[in-house]
Amino acid sequence: MTVMYRTLTAALVLTTLALGVWTLGPESVDAQRGANTSRPSVYITQAAVARNMEIGALVAFGRSHAARRLNETTGVPLAERMWNAKLIINFGRALGDVQYDVLYYDVTQRRTLVTTQEIFVNDRTQQAFVNPVRLRRPQFSPGQKLEIVVTVRHREVASARTELAGEVPQNSGEVDFTQGGEAP
Repeated sequence: MTVMYRTLTAALVLTTLALGVWTLGPESVDAQRGANTSRPSVYITQAAVARNMEIGALVAFGRSHAARRLNETTGVPLAERMWNAKLIINFGRALGDVQYDVLYYDVTQRRTLVTTQEIFVNDRTQQAFVNPVRLRRPQFSPGQKLEIVVTVRHREVASARTELAGEVPQNSGEVDFTQGGEAP
């Protein structure tokens, strides 16, 4: 009888330990993850971004105000219009470098690099940045779908997608040969 109690007790202890380790496993992983080790993220917005926001508030603002479509400026001739926005970037930890790059890809049909932007920073211990973005015609055009990719040391760390909305130039389709220059 004593041997049976010892065996039963040993089995119960081993089961308790196994269940205890199993239940502690995910919690310990979550405990190891902190706010400072979050994944890098990037958001593009046309909303006004307040200065001196805490990182958590800045990321929450970027997430809630992320623009799926960017509207172009109006009130100027069509050729001079542009898309103004702010790029909110959170690296999740100190950047640890003096530069990062922002690449703009046209993904309307296939992924084609349109332009790049090098961003130099004063404080390499900073982890979140807000950068102005100005996308000008004719390099960018209405209806264009963009993927904005942030790289550090040529490694992609975060990306966001948006589409450009604006007025498309339209022609009347009429040709007037009575006006204009001389024939060659």
